Amino acid sequence: MKQTIRDWFPNGELLATARHQEGKINLPLSEHGFWQVDEIDLTERERFLVSLFREHHTPQEATNPWQVYLMTGRGEMPQDVTRLQFLHARLWTQADGTTIKEWLEMMAQLLPHQVAHFQLNQRDHIFVLDQGQLLDVKEVLVDTIEAMEFDFGLRMTLFLGQIWARVQDLPRLFQAELDWFDKWQSFYQSSTVLTFSQLFLWGQAQASKDFDYLAQTLSAMIMSQDQLDEIILALWKEGAVLTKAAQRLYIHRNTLQYRLDRWHEISGLQLKELTDLSLCYNLILSDLF
Repeated sequence: MKQTIRDWFPNGELLATARHQEGKINLPLSEHGFWQVDEIDLTERERFLVSLFREHHTPQEATNPWQVYLMTGRGEMPQDVTRLQFLHARLWTQADGTTIKEWLEMMAQLLPHQVAHFQLNQRDHIFVLDQGQLLDVKEVLVDTIEAMEFDFGLRMTLFLGQIWARVQDLPRLFQAELDWFDKWQSFYQSSTVLTFSQLFLWGQAQASKDFDYLAQTLSAMIMSQDQLDEIILALWKEGAVLTKAAQRLYIHRNTLQYRLDRWHEISGLQLKELTDLSLCYNLILSDLF
């Protein structure tokens, strides 16, 4: 049986696009993406061969300012956006330039709050969304993904990331989302719309430093909202029934609804949905004991 890069370096990690990190080497795969390995795992001869390959296969530098900022962390955010969300799109089907152009035009119509788009490789696209005024992107995508696949002859997975509000290290959060989407793709290749909550709950079994950073950042967002942790706990205990949760909190049901709507506007998370509620409940668990 023919040996592959993964066979030679079993401790590597699959990435959708090359990540430039100290002590890491990105080896391109024949199918798609990169296999990232620790430089110390390579012999001196292997390092020499990799250096020769790089001299003759230097990838084109990213020119999109959002791509440069998010992938390298250099400079400042290209546009001041108070609440920002990433839509990660993986196209499983190869398509010609005309088809991709028409698909991108359709995406621009579906996402009027799009501030940027860039392509990581042949299959992976990133859409940067301004969620200063909340648009329920999940509903839009779920309603249209089947029609898009049929109309353009594509098969795709769309991952809608978390809404981040003025966080300190946006590139790190972006790359953590990208890494978790990469990991999910190594197990599944479904035509579907994934939410951050779904991917986060799935990813708990595969915890890492990137996962911890996502959890810490989102947990800090919860704790910054007055009594939101108490609301989450009450909803969890009452099975997301608003009337009972309001009674447990000794507040009017309309007051509770207002606070839920406010959190939805800030984070994109809907606490009346069990998946989003489960995510938030998991994040506050450590503070309950």
